[in-house]
Amino acid sequence: MVTLFYVFAFPYRVDGDSMESSYHTGDRVIISHISAWIGNIDRGDTVVCSLEDMTVIKRIIALPGDNLLITDGKVYLNGSLLDEPYIDADEYTSGDISITLGDDEYFVMGDNRSVSLDSRQAGCISHRDINGIVWFKF
Repeated sequence: MVTLFYVFAFPYRVDGDSMESSYHTGDRVIISHISAWIGNIDRGDTVVCSLEDMTVIKRIIALPGDNLLITDGKVYLNGSLLDEPYIDADEYTSGDISITLGDDEYFVMGDNRSVSLDSRQAGCISHRDINGIVWFKF
């Protein structure tokens, strides 16, 4: 039973404030390895991934083939302003980025943009960098 649990789901402890106010240091989440392995990844999903040799929790902002533009503190996806209910209304997204993602590229950012190390600095991640999708927090 324990083996099956660790194959299909895995506990992860949040460390850092880059995902506040959605997740806080000390929060525990269960991630699904299987969902990530089979590629069931959507915009807005929270994932645990590898970024610059660290394991971090971030949000999927853009998927392979998407066109992403960050300008004047706003995020545009495929020509439309991205609806981001998970960030605070006054959150400013720094950086001037215009990119079309490749076949195996995902753009991730923290919800607390002012302190997050994410794809704006480290570049896109690939599918193999995604360890799992967050199922729930406890």
